[in-house]
Amino acid sequence: MSTKLVVGGIKLGIFGLEEYKLKQESCPVSVIFSLHGRLQNAERMTEINEALTDLNSKAPRDAASRTHLLVVSFDHVNHGSRLVDNNKNLAWRDAEYDNKSHAMDMWSFQKSAADTVSLLIDLLEFYIFPEQNTKIVQYGVLGFSLGGHASYLASSKDSRLSLCVALVGCADYEALLKYRANSLDLPHQAPYLPERFLTNVVRKSDTIQQPDNLFSIKLLMINGGQDNVVPAKCNTNFVEKVRASHKGVEGKDWEWLILPNLGHEWSTEMIQSCTQWCFEWMHYKTM
Repeated sequence: MSTKLVVGGIKLGIFGLEEYKLKQESCPVSVIFSLHGRLQNAERMTEINEALTDLNSKAPRDAASRTHLLVVSFDHVNHGSRLVDNNKNLAWRDAEYDNKSHAMDMWSFQKSAADTVSLLIDLLEFYIFPEQNTKIVQYGVLGFSLGGHASYLASSKDSRLSLCVALVGCADYEALLKYRANSLDLPHQAPYLPERFLTNVVRKSDTIQQPDNLFSIKLLMINGGQDNVVPAKCNTNFVEKVRASHKGVEGKDWEWLILPNLGHEWSTEMIQSCTQWCFEWMHYKTM
C-alpha cells in the first residue's frame, strides 16, 4: 500500500511510510526513487516497490546501520496522470504514428525525471516528517527502461544519490539512438536525429559524458541478452569506463549483469538481484 502525496505539483506514491509510522521506535530512513518505463505509469512499478519495502521486515534489529526503506514513485512527464499527447511517447516509425521527434521527446522525459529526483531530495523530508527529528540518511534511484536511462542520468547529476539500479536501461543515449536509427534505416540527421541536438545537448549532458558520480556509488546494471529495444551492447562503452574508474569492487560495489534469456521485460531473477542489492545498500557500508 502506498501513501499519496503531492510535492511540487507531482503526485507521489510512497511505499513503506505507513509501516514506518506504526513502528514502536524510530530509526533513520533510506529512500529509493522508482522510475517506470516509456508507455507505462507509476503503477507498473508496484511489484518491485513492494518487494523492496518487504525488506524492512528482514532487517536485523540489532544492526547499527539499520534503516527503514521508503520507495517513492511518480509518473513521468506525458505519462499516466500527466499525459498530454500519447503520440509523443511513441517511437520512430511506430505502427500507430511516426514520431519524428522521438529522440528529443525521450530525452525530455529522462531529463525531467532526473530533475524531479533532485527536487524531491531537496524537499521530501519536510513533507513527510515536518515536525519530527527523523532523518533521511541516504537516497537511491531505480528505474526500468526509460526509467533506467533516467536513473543513470539522475545519478550523474546529483551526488546525493548513493545507489543506482538501472534495469534494461542505457547510459549512452547517442549509442542507443544510433542503434535504433540504423535498425530502421533512418539517416542520422533531422528531423529524426538532428546533429545539433546531439552536439548541443546529448554530448554535453548525457551520463556517459559526465560519469564521475557513478564511480563512487553502489551501482547495479542489468541488461537482457535478448533485448532488441535497449541492447546490452549500447552500454558497453559506459561499462568500460565504470570498470576502469569505479572506486569499489566489481561484484560487490558495482556489477553489470547480462541475463542471457531476458528481452526487454521484467523477470524473477531481475527482481531478486534488485532486492538483494538494495538490501545491502540499506544496511551495510559498502565503500
